[in-house]
Amino acid sequence: MSWEERPLEKHVEWLIKNKLGERGKRLWTNYEATRTEVVDHVLPWIKNQAPDLTDHGIDHIQDVIDRASELMGFINQYCIEAERPIMHDFTPDEMYVLLCGLLFHDVGNIFGRNKHNLKIADVWSKLPTWGSWTDNDRNIIIEVGRAHSGLTLTGATDTLKPLSVSSRYFCKQPVRLGPIAAVIRFADELAEGPQRTSRLLIDCKLIDEGSELYHHYAQITQVAIDRKRGLVALTFHINVDNSAYPVDEVKRRSHLSALLKMVYSRAAKMNNERQFARHYADVLMPFRETSISLTFQKTGQPLGIGLEPITLNDFSSPGDLDGLIEKVDQRYLVGPLVDSALGVKNV
Repeated sequence: MSWEERPLEKHVEWLIKNKLGERGKRLWTNYEATRTEVVDHVLPWIKNQAPDLTDHGIDHIQDVIDRASELMGFINQYCIEAERPIMHDFTPDEMYVLLCGLLFHDVGNIFGRNKHNLKIADVWSKLPTWGSWTDNDRNIIIEVGRAHSGLTLTGATDTLKPLSVSSRYFCKQPVRLGPIAAVIRFADELAEGPQRTSRLLIDCKLIDEGSELYHHYAQITQVAIDRKRGLVALTFHINVDNSAYPVDEVKRRSHLSALLKMVYSRAAKMNNERQFARHYADVLMPFRETSISLTFQKTGQPLGIGLEPITLNDFSSPGDLDGLIEKVDQRYLVGPLVDSALGVKNV
């Protein structure tokens, strides 16, 4: 698969060439050369090394870049909002670091999922363009990419705080790594959905049993970013007679229960990430709420269960993720809901 240049890339190219002159042209040449190596020699091969992961290749990286565009308010091919420009305070150098961090954030998966965020340098150092970047500038990009998941080098869960407490410099220009990393981290969290899995692999049960649930989750998930309404909307469509689910009634119930628990856990985490990102990046302040909608269907028809969407906001405690959805609305209790879904008649 070849790389299709993203609108955000076109915007950053225009920005740095027009604002930074010859230095901007050199930066863009370096980006294109490095991107070619990542696209040709890293991203397509992650699947070979970790065949049961949901997609972390070219499509996923392009999707994460596009999600970052949406978060910042860019919606058309020129990366500006159609009715009025969305103003952010990122400098050209910061936008460039953001784009590079988005490109590199998941390359460590080629060495396996465990601590992949800490392996960016292990991958990049094997590419010829490694030497065309200064040590400082490489480290800046590695740091913002590394903060998208996992723990800090000291084992802390807040990967953004260390990037927000001191001044840093890229090409001798001041850059704010905390807000940049916050956009990368939230964009990656939102890049979920059917595009990350294969319907054929699911239907033919060609995915390792330990990874099936993650692919089933991706298959049912839709994420919408609505900046004007200050909303991230999560919609989950569950087909209870999906042929990939267990045939045995008891096992099917168990599987659906596990899938619902994953939905609730991921939805609560998404809201937590929204709050987290807003704290560190002013450009993400408009996102005040997370909505969760859950629908069930059978033989292609909706089931009349009558669930109302749930809205989580900043009053939903970010530290209280376990059982959050069921506490907000008891109609979402896993056991009764699964029983209802498996037994209700079509409407």
